[in-house]
Amino acid sequence: MLKITPSEDASGHVHLMLEGSLTGPWVTELQTLVANAGEPSSPMVLDLGGLHYIDEEGLSLIRKLRKLGANIHNASPFVRALLFD
Repeated sequence: MLKITPSEDASGHVHLMLEGSLTGPWVTELQTLVANAGEPSSPMVLDLGGLHYIDEEGLSLIRKLRKLGANIHNASPFVRALLFD
């Protein structure tokens, strides 16, 4: 199960707070949400502080979003090591 809480700060940054497990159908759900957000005028922020588990497909999506300019916040040391190896 994955909970995605979207918000926007005063500077226009779109924040997506992820809580739970980023696996299987939830990877597709996140991908759809990001695609429907369109091209933001400022970088997207992914808050991974509530993420308890991420599978290879989820990791691949987060890496892709990072390459597209998303900022990663609050990743656990384990997830950070996987993303920034």
